Amino acid sequence: TPLKIFSKDPKIGSPAPLTLVCETTAFYPENLNFTWYKNGTKITSGINITKQQNAEGLYEASSFVEENKPIQSGVDYICEVSHISLRIPEIANYTVQCSKTGLTFLVLLIIGIACRLTKSKGKTHSCFIQA
Repeated sequence: TPLKIFSKDPKIGSPAPLTLVCETTAFYPENLNFTWYKNGTKITSGINITKQQNAEGLYEASSFVEENKPIQSGVDYICEVSHISLRIPEIANYTVQCSKTGLTFLVLLIIGIACRLTKSKGKTHSCFIQA
């Protein structure tokens, strides 16, 4: 039962900055267990599971967990699935990679405003931004 784990884009106005989804391929029989870990610690609340039967009579399942607190880069999440057909649980791993685009934009914006203010005060030197 290969697993797929991915982050879902947050909905506008959603309090959850991170939603992770773990999906299975088709399996049988229906009984299946999802377990989530954050940095090695079992997550015990906020886990949602959906199962459905496909046209061939096999089952497909997904689980998602929402993180409502700000997340730091490098946080490791593991989705573990146990099923009677597996000798050992199947594991999928997701490591948070925070984008620094917002911070870069903010720094450039502040530099741009500072340059604009300097020019408007009548100073004669130029302001250059090097990337």
